[in-house]
Amino acid sequence: MASFPGDKRRMERIGVHNGVLIVDDFSHHPSEAVARTGHPDVRLIEDAAEACREAALSARPGDVVVTMGAGDVWKHHGAIQEVLLRSRQ
Repeated sequence: MASFPGDKRRMERIGVHNGVLIVDDFSHHPSEAVARTGHPDVRLIEDAAEACREAALSARPGDVVVTMGAGDVWKHHGAIQEVLLRSRQ
């Protein structure tokens, strides 16, 4: 047990870009996102590219962007980080 690294995608810190913390968590439903984060501004955006743009362009230094989902949402961290970096130049 001592060598068990723990579960991936449970409030996993991805990185900080332009003062915005990006976190990933495995969950299934927007209501669970509200319960996990305690934040009422949880949005369901079906299009992955639009979700990346919205998350990055809405975020301000000190904010936390949490990606949640049972699918492949974790693959989009790079796009969110890229938009964050471009939007602040």
